[in-house]
Amino acid sequence: MERETSDNRTGGAAAGLSVRPVPASGEAGAENRTMTPAGSEGPRREAFPTWRDVLAMLGMLVLGTLAGGVVAGLLLHTGSASQGLAMFVGYVVQFSSAILFSLWLKVVRGGGRPLLRFSLRGGSPVIVLWGVILTFAASVVIEPLLELFPEEQFAPLQQLVGMGGWMMLTSVVVAPVMEEIFFRGIVQESVAGRHGPVAGILTASVIFAAAHYTVPPQALNAFCVALVLGCVYARTRSLVPVILIHAVNNAIAWFTMVLEDGRIETTRAMIGDESVYRIVYAVAVAVLAAGCVQMFFSLRRRKRPEGASGDNKLNA
Repeated sequence: MERETSDNRTGGAAAGLSVRPVPASGEAGAENRTMTPAGSEGPRREAFPTWRDVLAMLGMLVLGTLAGGVVAGLLLHTGSASQGLAMFVGYVVQFSSAILFSLWLKVVRGGGRPLLRFSLRGGSPVIVLWGVILTFAASVVIEPLLELFPEEQFAPLQQLVGMGGWMMLTSVVVAPVMEEIFFRGIVQESVAGRHGPVAGILTASVIFAAAHYTVPPQALNAFCVALVLGCVYARTRSLVPVILIHAVNNAIAWFTMVLEDGRIETTRAMIGDESVYRIVYAVAVAVLAAGCVQMFFSLRRRKRPEGASGDNKLNA
């Protein structure tokens, strides 16, 4: 009788309101985690930045360049500063305005992804050394293309050496810090959060090259160097190694020009021996190829925006 009564109760419950099964051990709250609003299946993406936001950041960089030029011009016109100091102040105005505007835009647009990552864990000497080697290899590999540009297009770079210590400070210290904060720490990091690491690297690299438009050969070299810096940042998620790599790269270029009395010498010219140059070039191609393979597999593991894999697991 007791068993029959128990069965009737169970049947009555089944005939009335449906009873949800209690989740098994380890599945508590599983229903809440797996339920997603209709039409929202798939990985969640950051709302910031849209491509309009990226264009706005690029536009502010252009306006900052104009503002920096005006400030530098006023300092020179009034005799308040030397040419090197005026260029230094103008540069700081240019990138400070772009950085501050981009951070403000992120707050206004509700971007939740943290920017400006300075983790010391990414500052491994091995990673920094490997990045310096890759940037040098990339510069050697594209050098035959740079030789096609008329020599007069390199003149603006040669003039920098004559601006003294302020210009050296700008090139070797200030530029690596401020440029990496803007291009990798803000542009690449935010675009990667919405569109994936490859889009972040390419977007930041194109804008980085465009920022060096005044010297077309330098813009081409800057694009290749930016790809290396972008891949290093995507792997380490820290600005520390890319700032160090950028600083070493600029320091090598600067002091090479100083030693050559302001002239820009190619690797072929500095080596002098064509046979030795061909060996150096072959080694550079091999190193760059190895680096590209390594970066490919590294990016393949991070090809989705952050959080995508976790969301897919929860929605499975």
